[in-house]
Amino acid sequence: MKIPDNISKEHLSRAIKRIKNDGIPAYASSQYYDVVLENGEKYPPKLILSYANLYANGEELDRTKFRGGLNTECFNLLQKYGFKIEPKVMNNQYHEELIKFLQQAEEENLKTKHFQNTFRNLNVKVSFGQGMPARIPWISFLIEPNTTANGIYPAYLFYKDLNLLILAYGLSESNVSK
Repeated sequence: MKIPDNISKEHLSRAIKRIKNDGIPAYASSQYYDVVLENGEKYPPKLILSYANLYANGEELDRTKFRGGLNTECFNLLQKYGFKIEPKVMNNQYHEELIKFLQQAEEENLKTKHFQNTFRNLNVKVSFGQGMPARIPWISFLIEPNTTANGIYPAYLFYKDLNLLILAYGLSESNVSK
């Protein structure tokens, strides 16, 4: 698929703003490269371009229909407008996310959009509670068809009262798992 040539820097910037506000949808994270802003924020290049086309031409581009990577139309367009693209650090550790999770668990902040929503091809769900802080914040790692409400999955549970983080075998309570 040819990338439309009417996508501007303004369209790309609006796309980044949308991702910042809404978060990265499941399966939309980049695999090997990120657009890195001056403040260090990182965004998936193909998602940026897909959303930018929405602002330029009224529809999102199907990310499976165009390539990303070095010397592709996607990356060339982003670089043309001064966006910096860097390879992802390929460590398969979840350490930094866990530290961020533990720090936030001690606060009243229930927001989770700033957490990774995928890790090693798994969907990641983070919760600090709904409406009020949970006694036991959690992170679940899911693969289709499992969900936190209906599935079997590994999960981190943080028992705040005991200051204890446990890696557990999660099993949904509200629904019988498939």
